[in-house]
This record gives sequence, structure tokens and C-alpha cells, in this order.
Amino acid sequence: MNRLKKIDWKRKTLLVLPLLGFMAIYMIWFSTLETTSAPRYHIIYSSLDSWIPFIPYFIFPYLSWFLFIPIMMGYLLFQDERMFQRQSLALMAGMLTFLVVSTLYPTMISLRPITMPNDGLCCRLVSWLYATDTPTNVTPSIHVYNTLTVLAGFYMTDSRLSRSRRGKTTVTTISVLIIMSTLLLKQHSVLDIIAAGIMFLVVQALSMVLLPLHQNGKRSTVPALKKSESRIWTK
Repeated sequence: MNRLKKIDWKRKTLLVLPLLGFMAIYMIWFSTLETTSAPRYHIIYSSLDSWIPFIPYFIFPYLSWFLFIPIMMGYLLFQDERMFQRQSLALMAGMLTFLVVSTLYPTMISLRPITMPNDGLCCRLVSWLYATDTPTNVTPSIHVYNTLTVLAGFYMTDSRLSRSRRGKTTVTTISVLIIMSTLLLKQHSVLDIIAAGIMFLVVQALSMVLLPLHQNGKRSTVPALKKSESRIWTK
């Protein structure tokens, strides 16, 4: 209880506002893409896609992504503000790139099964997913990109959980299952996953240059926010 009282909630709120503001813009833009038909869609397909089975059970790790990302970002916010800032910028950069690509080069997959193998809970959930999420705007996979981004942030955070074998195993396992689910539910092509991986590596490399974690051999920290200071991102 005392630890909660010591938290500067105003500071935490200011740090998270840019990401929340971006997410509002992202959802509006993405919803527009999903509800507007493009003149032409580029079909994304790899011969490897045909070898990947459809496994409805992976609907659970796929849906867990919607909790996993905010939970992991919340963890970074309270454990390492500098890392939270850096990975927030990485998330925004990746999602903005995805929106631009989807606008200029609309993509589509044709991998989903025509009928479900049974009427069980998992298949019904997958059917619901297919009904709410169109098979368009798939490259690069944001499911994969965001998962890799928060996983990298977790590994680079110096905390008790990130140093423990159990913590690393748990977070890594969840991340791997989420990435696998995008393929095993036929939500993405192998090419979408590769594109997400490449974008992740490029953005992380740029982040190391633009927002280094260490300066002069010492780990950088986020400077204290003054009451009159409205700018929250460090240069």
C-alpha cells in the first residue's frame, strides 16, 4: 500500500498519454481501412502457407494478445520508464508504417478454411474472429510486430522478473504462442510474419541510435518532470 502511495501517478499518466493518443488515431485509421474496399488487393501467399495446418485451439493465445500487450507495456511503465518510452515510440513507428503500407499497398490473404472442422467452442470463436476481422490489411503482421517489441523491452529491462528464468520462460512462451497463432489460425501468411520481423529489427536498430539506453557507459534515466513542463519525451 505504501509503495502505491509513493508512485507519481501524474507522471505515469503523462508518460502514457502520447501512446494512448496515437492508439485513438490508429483505431480510426484502421477501422476506415477495414470498412472501405480498395480498388485492388495484393494477395499475400507463400508455398509454406499450404503446409501449415489450421488449429482452432490457438484462438486462445491469439486473443490473449489483446491483454498481453497492455500488460507488458504497463510493466515497462512501472519498472523502466526509459524503456517504456523507447518501446512506445517503437510501437507507434511500427503501427504507423503498417497503416501507410496498408493504405498505399492494400494486401489480402486467402488462406482461411471455407468450413469449420466442428462446432466446438474454439471453432465458434474463430468464426466470430473471421466475421469481425477481414482478411485484408495483413502485411506486416501487427500481432507479431507488437509482440516482438514488448518481448524485447522485457528482456532489456533490468528487473527481478526479467532476470528470473521463470519470468523469461513465461513471457517468451506466451510470445511464441501468439506468433504461432497468427499462422495456425490462417490469419496471416508466412510472408506477413517475415515482414513484421524485418520491421521490428529496423525499428529497434533506429531506437538504439535515437533513444539509447546508455550514455557515457551509464544507463540513461528519464529526467524528472517539472510541474510547468508539458513536454514528456526526452530528446
